[in-house]
Amino acid sequence: MTKNQVAKIQELWIIARNGLHIFSQKVSNIDENNLHDRIGEIDEDIFSGFVAAINAFTFEIGLDKCRVLETKSSKLAFSHFNALNLTFVGRSTKNIDNSEIFDYLESVKSKFLLNYQKIIINWSGSVAEFKGISKKIDINKDKKNWK
Repeated sequence: MTKNQVAKIQELWIIARNGLHIFSQKVSNIDENNLHDRIGEIDEDIFSGFVAAINAFTFEIGLDKCRVLETKSSKLAFSHFNALNLTFVGRSTKNIDNSEIFDYLESVKSKFLLNYQKIIINWSGSVAEFKGISKKIDINKDKKNWK
């Protein structure tokens, strides 16, 4: 990675039914002095519950599931896999085009399903069943994540 390369996704979460946290990862070179880069310091289970609550709220008021949530400095993109009740969430800066974020989330979704679809179908709720996921999904090493 050179100085000019920028990560499309700075943080990634995979969240299962009812807000259960399966996986999260943060790009390792984010400037820790920037307040808008500190979202990764929150508890993953709390964040996962927040995402589940957003999904439930939008459904309850008759809207489709949330796709993008923007703040002043960054945005969260949500890619849903309804068949297995999974939500893939990526955080990026606001200047990254939504289509780039969703393309990357689709690539993560494909990797995850290729390796863990059989597990998630009968999942007991134990994240230990996803041991080794960071070897298969690594946003720091994934060339598709870097411009």
